[in-house]
Amino acid sequence: MSTETTPEIAVLGNLIVDDVVYDDGSTRMRQAGGAVVHFALGAALWSVPVGIVSIAGSDYPSEILDRLTDRGVNLDGVRRHDGPSLRSWLLYEGARRRVLHRLSSPPHETMSPAVGDVPKAWSPAAVHLAPMPLSRQRTWLQHLHTETSALLTVDPFALIQEGTWADCVEAFTHADALLASEDEILLPPDVDQRLRWFESGIPLVFFKQGAAGGTVYDAARRRVLSWEGRCERVVEPTGAGDAFAGGLLAALCRDEPIERALERAVVSASFSLEGLDVEAMLGVSPAQARTRLNHWFGSEVVTI
Repeated sequence: MSTETTPEIAVLGNLIVDDVVYDDGSTRMRQAGGAVVHFALGAALWSVPVGIVSIAGSDYPSEILDRLTDRGVNLDGVRRHDGPSLRSWLLYEGARRRVLHRLSSPPHETMSPAVGDVPKAWSPAAVHLAPMPLSRQRTWLQHLHTETSALLTVDPFALIQEGTWADCVEAFTHADALLASEDEILLPPDVDQRLRWFESGIPLVFFKQGAAGGTVYDAARRRVLSWEGRCERVVEPTGAGDAFAGGLLAALCRDEPIERALERAVVSASFSLEGLDVEAMLGVSPAQARTRLNHWFGSEVVTI
């Protein structure tokens, strides 16, 4: 599963088999998923080398791993598990989604990468922690903070709300950016309370709302930026937030300003929204991404 390209971005998290249940009762079962896959494909659209650190169960579709390698994604950090993959229900309730691990699934903690799983040859400029148990994300951030100067970003797993915010802030102390979607963070209705949350010491807090866009609080400059989501049509929201994060880090790790990074992120998310699951991204080329970026945001595009 190896490739020769050393990653500039490492994404750490789970390779999951998803069982999707939509609001209308329709289902799609046994789908190859995992935030790390959607993230990696979102970053790879900008020709930035990306590597996955995860654990693949024996039932995780090998053809998906092969196609990721074909797209240049480095899988040297993926170790094999002689047993079933982590498996989850994705339950859509209107615009929100709940994630429930199946009772027959291995424990989430067991199937999450541990400190030491990153290949020694890697020295990424950015490391993204996909949704994992809070204790595992805390351990990773404490380790990475002392071992690397890389940009550190995190996407939470547990719902962030008034009663859990303090624990999350403590766990994410060393993160440079928090990227939470609307099914991962329950914002206070009062604007002043929201700002208090965002002034927690985390330099950048992103609140992703899928096709509707989102908001980022930039603590260093004490400013709030909003972006609008764009796509030709919404087919399937699964993975769009992770693709967004991949596009964002592909720009930030090469020192593009946040405004341009958001544009690349919107393009990555748009391709995810317009198709089904991982297949939506596997059929898109970097050339198509650049064309869409030029068309939507102007021709003065920096090649990264």
